[in-house]
Amino acid sequence: MSHAEAVEQLAPTMGDVAGWYVDGLATLAEHPQAVVPTVEKVSGRPGTTFASWARAKRGRVLLTSSQEAEPLASSCRA
Repeated sequence: MSHAEAVEQLAPTMGDVAGWYVDGLATLAEHPQAVVPTVEKVSGRPGTTFASWARAKRGRVLLTSSQEAEPLASSCRA
């Protein structure tokens, strides 16, 4: 997918920051961040990859707006 196509797909929900976001993703792809032990030090358990996290969350409700997310966020704070 081209930069322009990605921005076009994200712009309806991200607005003016879609281009900035896609630029950031491109930068991370070109210059990946080093793995650090911070998550394990803070949480006491090893971190996970995004792919592993996504597989674990597959099939859960996909929220598309902040109005839909708020009830879930409220229940997590309880």
